Amino acid sequence: MSRTIADLVRAYKEDQDSDHHKLSFRVRIDRERYLARLERDFGNRALSSINGQTLGIWYRRWTDGRKFAVGNAFIGQLRAIVRHGLLKSDDNDCYRVLIALDNISTHSIKPRGTQLTEEHANAVRAKAREVGYFSIALAQAFQYELMLPQREVIGEWLPRSEAREGVPSRFDDRVWVGGLRWEQIDENWILTHKGATCRGRIDLKQAPMVREELGHVVQLWGALPRSGPVIIYEANAEPWNDKKFREGFGGSWPTSSTCRASLRIATVTAA
Repeated sequence: MSRTIADLVRAYKEDQDSDHHKLSFRVRIDRERYLARLERDFGNRALSSINGQTLGIWYRRWTDGRKFAVGNAFIGQLRAIVRHGLLKSDDNDCYRVLIALDNISTHSIKPRGTQLTEEHANAVRAKAREVGYFSIALAQAFQYELMLPQREVIGEWLPRSEAREGVPSRFDDRVWVGGLRWEQIDENWILTHKGATCRGRIDLKQAPMVREELGHVVQLWGALPRSGPVIIYEANAEPWNDKKFREGFGGSWPTSSTCRASLRIATVTAA
């Protein structure tokens, strides 16, 4: 008897050796939204009843004529569960559906055309300081000048079950991991970075934006802190979460039209 989509989804999620469990927590949660809809909409469909025409109909339904990124994400998750099913059982139906998936015509997604410039970064930093978000100004400097992704600058919050160590929240059962810490910056303002995009020793004195923002920290505290997360949300004295951080980019800031454009671009590039 042919297996169903629901069978493949459950096996993919339950097998600790599947690619699903190699993803980061945030990516895994995002992928599970697609898996849940696959199971809800087509869980009862047997693999033996699925062919290229079937997949084309599903893809058009998912894209709805314009949501090509969504449709491609569904195809990607469908391919993942079918490939896992094939690897685990050498199933002929999995092989046939996988070939059909590899031959389905999907729309390519153009990369974002907006890029954050030095002028944009400076506008965001100035406005952030003006409204009291010194943390966003500092984060913007690190992201732009050192070309670090948001997660390596502000870190991320994970459930305790997903992190063996980190900074515990005072408000709920989460742990902060992965962002910049003051322990990584020595007395000579040398950052020892161990991120995925770049690693090594970085002289922050050679980064004018970062140097300027750290100067504001020194003015406020008398010296750079010796420990703890670098980017702290002013409203609760804990590290930002990514959603609030993106919302912090100009959600209710009184700005000129020039700065509003910079904030929109910064919001896109912060993601």
